[in-house]
Amino acid sequence: MKRPTRQEKWVLKLLVCLFAVTAFFYSVTIPAWEAPDEVAHFRFATFLLDNSRLPDQRVDRFGEAHQPPFYYTLAAIAISLADRTNPTGIWVANPNFMRLPGQLDNQINAIHSSSDTFPYTGHALALHLGRWLSLLCMAGVIWLNVRLGWLIFPERMWLGLAAGGITAATPQFLFIAGVMNNDSLLALLTAAGWVALVRAIDAPTQVRRWWLLGILAALALLTKLSGFTVGLMAGTALLWLSRRERSWAMLGRGFVGLAVPALFLTGWWFVRNQTLYGDPLGLTVYRTVFAANSRSTPLDWAELGQFVQIHFRSFWGQFGWMGVLMPGWVYTGFLFLVVASGLGIVLHLIRVRGRIRVDSTYGISLIILAGAILAQELFVLWTITGCNQSCFQGRYLFPVIGPLMLFLALGLSHWLPTRWIRPGLAGLIAGLFLLAVAIPPWLISPAYPMLSLPKWRLWTVDEWLDDLYGESIALRGYDIAVESNDSSSDQPNQIELTLYWQVIDRVDFDYTAFVHLQNSGGQTIAQSDKVPGLDGNFPFTRWRIGDIVADRHFLILPQETLPTDTTLRVGLYDYRTGQRLPVTSAGSIVGDVVELIPTWR
Repeated sequence: MKRPTRQEKWVLKLLVCLFAVTAFFYSVTIPAWEAPDEVAHFRFATFLLDNSRLPDQRVDRFGEAHQPPFYYTLAAIAISLADRTNPTGIWVANPNFMRLPGQLDNQINAIHSSSDTFPYTGHALALHLGRWLSLLCMAGVIWLNVRLGWLIFPERMWLGLAAGGITAATPQFLFIAGVMNNDSLLALLTAAGWVALVRAIDAPTQVRRWWLLGILAALALLTKLSGFTVGLMAGTALLWLSRRERSWAMLGRGFVGLAVPALFLTGWWFVRNQTLYGDPLGLTVYRTVFAANSRSTPLDWAELGQFVQIHFRSFWGQFGWMGVLMPGWVYTGFLFLVVASGLGIVLHLIRVRGRIRVDSTYGISLIILAGAILAQELFVLWTITGCNQSCFQGRYLFPVIGPLMLFLALGLSHWLPTRWIRPGLAGLIAGLFLLAVAIPPWLISPAYPMLSLPKWRLWTVDEWLDDLYGESIALRGYDIAVESNDSSSDQPNQIELTLYWQVIDRVDFDYTAFVHLQNSGGQTIAQSDKVPGLDGNFPFTRWRIGDIVADRHFLILPQETLPTDTTLRVGLYDYRTGQRLPVTSAGSIVGDVVELIPTWR
C-alpha cells in the first residue's frame, strides 16, 4: 500500500482539528436537551451510574431503556466527573412541546434559563461532558473515513481526504457530534469496522484481522442494533473470499474470529432480554413502550414519498427535534451534489468496465461497501413499516457515512478535469464548512429565544457588583452609556443604564426597580421605575434560580444639569406599600440603595 505523504497527513490532522472546533461550536450553541432523545440518553447514563445496573423497559421510564449498554457505560464514566447533586441546568419540560400546534415554543423541549449556559455546572456540565464524548467519537470517524479512502484508493489519496472533508462539513453530522447521542459511538465503531474489513479483504489469511473485525462488529451491535451491518458484511466478505480461495480452513478460522467476540460480548445481552421479556430483542415490550410512535396504518406510496423527503433532509441537516430546517435552496444544492455524484459513478463504471477484476481487493471492497449502504437503507425501510415519522431520520445512515461520502467524492470527481479535481473538491468542502459554521447563529440559536442571559454575559459587563437585595435578588453589575445632542459639549442629555439582576432563590413578588439620578444636595433630578423583565412578560416570579436578566433604564436629563455633581442610586421596592428591600454588601446590611459612580465623574 502506498503511504500518505507528510503533507497529506498534515491535511488530515488539520481536517480533524477543524471538525472538532466546529463541532464544539455546535455543542455550546445547541441549547441543553434540544436534540432527539437527549434527555432519555442522559437519564440512561445517570441511572447506570447511580444504580450500577441496567434499566428495564417500562412505560413510565425514559425512552431509551431498550438500547444496548456500551455507549451508556462510556457516557456514565464521562458524566461522573460532574457534581449532579447541584441541580443547576436540570431538565425542566416545556408543557407545550409537541402538543399545541401553532405555539411559538411547540418545538422547544425544555424551559431554558441562565443555568443551562456556559460556564457549566451541575447537570448542565454533566450533559456537556456527555456531548463532548460524542464529539471525540465523531472526530475519530473523520480520521477513519479518510483512512478508508486511502486504503481503497492508494493512488488517489485526495479521494479519502475529500470523503472525510465532506463528512466533517455535513451540518447534521456536526449537529449529532455536538449533542449526547449513541449514534456517535455507533458511527465510530462502524467506521473502524469498515477500515478493518478492507484490511481483512486485503489479507484474508491473517486471522487476527478477522478477530479485530469481530470485536468491532460485536461492540457496534452492543451500542445499537442498527450496527449489525458490520457483522453482516464481514460475514459476506468472508464467504466470498473463502470461495475465491477455495479454502475451508480460511472460512473456519475467519468464522471463529467473527463469532467468538459476538458470542462473548453480546450474547449475554440477548439472554437478558429473553429472560426479562421473553424475546431476545425485547421488541414486544418495546412496541408497548413506544405505542405512540407505532404505525397505525400500513405504509403507502404517499407516506413513502414523505419518507424520502424527510430522510434526505435530515441526513444533511434538520436540527432540534426535527423542527429546525435549512432553507429549501440548501437542500436543492445537496440534491444536486447527490444526483451529479450518482451520474458520475455510473459514467465512471462505464469507463472502467472490463479493466477492474471483481475478485480483486479493490473490487470486493467497493462491492461490500456498496452492499453495506444498501443493507443499512433496507433496515431503515423495514423499521418504518412499523414506525411513524419519528423513524424517518437520516442519521440512521451514519453507520455507513464513510462509504457514502467516499462514493459521493468519487462520483463528483468524474465531472472535473484532472488538474481541477483537488482544488474543486477543496472548494466544495470549504463552502460546506462556511455553511456549517453559519448554521448555529443563523438557524439554531434564533429557534430557541431566551429571555434570560447566558452566564458568560456577565464577563462583558462594564462594572461588576455583588449586592444582595432582600434574600433572593442580586445586582451583578451595570453598564452606562451617555448621549449628548450637542457634539461640542461633554454634557449628556440622556443616560442609558443597564442593570444585570440575578435571582439566587425563588422570588415571591414582582418587585419594581428604581433608578434615581441625584445631585450633590440629594435632590432627584431624573428617575426611572420599572419591573425588571416585565417588558418581555418575564417578571421576577417567572425567573428560575440562577437567571440573569438585563434591565434597561433611560434617564432624560434637564439641560441645566451638571453631570459632575450627580450620583445614581438603585433599589427595589414593593409598589403596593413602597417598602424597599434591604441591601446586603460583604455580609452586612448597608441600607436600601446601591450607589453607582457615573462614568463621567
